Amino acid sequence: EFFVSDDMAGPDGPLAAYGLVSDPELAATQDAVANEVVMGPLE
Repeated sequence: EFFVSDDMAGPDGPLAAYGLVSDPELAATQDAVANEVVMGPLE
């Protein structure tokens, strides 16, 4: 949850300072992490 928190992964977080683009669906990602949703294979 730390790595997908607003403070870390939001548009003003330190990851943005390294040139990483924030997740446009961050709220959905945070919800999936909080609810321990298992991701399927990438296709």
